[in-house]
Amino acid sequence: MWWSAALALALAVNPHLDEGRRLYERLKYPDAEARLRVAAQVPDNSPDEQAQIADLLARSLMAQGRSAEAEKVYAELLARLPDAADPVGASPKVRDVFLKAKLSVYPAGFVRLERRASAASRLEVELVDPWRQVTQVVLSTERDGQRAPAQPMAMLNRRASAEVTVAAGQSARCTVEARDASGTVLAQLGTADAPLVFRALSAPAAAVAPGATVEAAAGPKGPTRWPAILVGALAVGAAAAGTGLAISASNDYRQVTPETDALTTRQLDQRAHDKALAANVTLGGAVVAGVVTGVLVWSW
Repeated sequence: MWWSAALALALAVNPHLDEGRRLYERLKYPDAEARLRVAAQVPDNSPDEQAQIADLLARSLMAQGRSAEAEKVYAELLARLPDAADPVGASPKVRDVFLKAKLSVYPAGFVRLERRASAASRLEVELVDPWRQVTQVVLSTERDGQRAPAQPMAMLNRRASAEVTVAAGQSARCTVEARDASGTVLAQLGTADAPLVFRALSAPAAAVAPGATVEAAAGPKGPTRWPAILVGALAVGAAAAGTGLAISASNDYRQVTPETDALTTRQLDQRAHDKALAANVTLGGAVVAGVVTGVLVWSW
């Protein structure tokens, strides 16, 4: 839609990460720290951006002799991104702090499988493998006392998924295992005594006697037109307000230059962050109001 570009400009661009990296490379560690802390607050940082910001921030802190704070930064990153890679090209001291942070969050050899919400016939699990030991996640299924051979589950990032087909009136008993290269089971969901159970969901069709006439119930009458007009006006107003906030947030971000001091940078970023968040909420409300308007118009 016409306001998408303005919202993307305000929320998707993080102008502070590159500047923080530039300051770090110029050995201006306090300034780099201030700019990177601002970068971490920009909405919708990608996982890769989060990792870059945390790594540069931790290194800036260590360069100022604040290793304990650097360890905390790495630990917070690993809590969000368990498979975050070790610092690239880092000194032994930096690698040691990263390793200490990882051990504080995940004991050596830690592996966990977590089931995620999915469709009734689909099994989805998330793999937490910070030490990168797992080579495959396999699904074992038993139907009517017959166990099928274990099958590798499809992996995408840290998610493993598989379809579990169940015939009407039957059930499937499943277990999921995370295995290393030697086949050793490192984590498991479901056991022989307490498996993951899938059952067929089927509702019998209503029987109709021969010659019987089925009459559809009369639907409710559609609403009058004034609610649609009112909600539509609200949608347009919210879209306009959200776009204004998004553009204002973008302007605030752009006021920060390499010469801007750390305090002003934080103030501008906080103001831009608040406006961007308000824009996101307002434009989201505009979308909802637009959908409601369409439903009301369709029901006329």
